[in-house]
Amino acid sequence: MSMGRYYCAVMGCHADTRKIGRYGYMADIKFFAFPTQKKDPENRQIWLDLLGRKDYDPKRWHRVCSRHFVDGRPTRDNPYPTVFEPLLSRDMLTTIEREQSTETTETQDESKHLRMLQFKNPGKFMEDFDPERSAREMRKMNRRIYRENIKKNQVYDENGIFLENSQDLCDCLDLNCHGCHFPCPKCGSQKCGAECRCGRKWIYEHVEVEGANLILKWPQAENSSKW
Repeated sequence: MSMGRYYCAVMGCHADTRKIGRYGYMADIKFFAFPTQKKDPENRQIWLDLLGRKDYDPKRWHRVCSRHFVDGRPTRDNPYPTVFEPLLSRDMLTTIEREQSTETTETQDESKHLRMLQFKNPGKFMEDFDPERSAREMRKMNRRIYRENIKKNQVYDENGIFLENSQDLCDCLDLNCHGCHFPCPKCGSQKCGAECRCGRKWIYEHVEVEGANLILKWPQAENSSKW
């Protein structure tokens, strides 16, 4: 019996049944369904509160993976998903994203500095839980991303398509990927990484997935000097 297609609903976690067998860090990952609204509404709400996703309504394919439970699964002593650290001991990464402004006229909000996200295991229910953590920060896990500065006003069109060759490439740089990120808050696409591709002025040069000992490069990286 084959496993259904499930995604982990925790922001920043890229656990996905499509990756089982392709990436080493997915080898022992299990997926657990949310308590149902009909049978256990109280515990369901606790799970939702812990995930910190405002107005979130889980779909039937959304789960919480075993990485976010103290015991690797819901148990009597630890029934809630309370582990939101990078989990380096389980081949997950602390992600560093370096973003620099490519236009001197861009506003301060468009210029970002080096950040390292560090999440602590709460240890007990709700300890150090911050429901206000932004969705953007929670997505900055699992990968070390390198951005190539582009000396051009715009490299993506208003629909997120690469202007040079009309390619609709996911920010994970996997040519066969149909979208592995949470839906972009701006355009709704699952191919946008930390920032929406629509009208974007830069590309990711390469993405390093250390847990799988894999580096995905921008398809035209060798010829990117013309940018």
